[in-house]
Amino acid sequence: MNKTKFCSVVFFILPLLPLFSGCATLTRGTSEAYHVVSDPPGALVSLSTGETCTTPCVLDKKRDESFLVTIEKAGYEPYRLQVNSETCDRGRLAMAGNLLLIGTVLWASIDSLSGATQGLTPNPCEAKLVPAVFPAAIAQPLPTITKDQQG
Repeated sequence: MNKTKFCSVVFFILPLLPLFSGCATLTRGTSEAYHVVSDPPGALVSLSTGETCTTPCVLDKKRDESFLVTIEKAGYEPYRLQVNSETCDRGRLAMAGNLLLIGTVLWASIDSLSGATQGLTPNPCEAKLVPAVFPAAIAQPLPTITKDQQG
C-alpha cells in the first residue's frame, strides 16, 4: 500500500473509531489484572472459572465476571473468597464522561455491555492462611511404655 493510500485510510477510519467504542472501553479495557497473595506464599489458587496458579500470582480476568477464589496449602485451612463484579468509581466517571461531555448514549451503552465500567472487588486477594487444627485425639502424645509393661 502506498503512503498516500495508507494516510487516506487512516484519516478516514480514525475519526470513526469512537463511534464503535465507549470512553471506558478505550481507557480502561474490558479486563483487569487480578492479584492473589498469601501468607505463607506458595499456596495453590483455584478459581471457579477454571484458572489456577501458585501464590503470589496475577491473573487476567474479565471485569464483568464474578468468581470464587479457593486457596489451599498443606497444613493450613482452605481459604475462600467471593470476588464480585461491581460498578466502580472509575467506571462511573467514564460513564459520566460519555453522557455529559460527549453526549452520546451509544457510547455509554457500549461501556455497560462490554463491562468496562465494572471492577473486581476485592482486588487484591490477600489471604492469611490459618494452620490446620487437628482433632484432640490425634494431637495428644502417645502413651509411654514402661519397662514393667514391656514384659
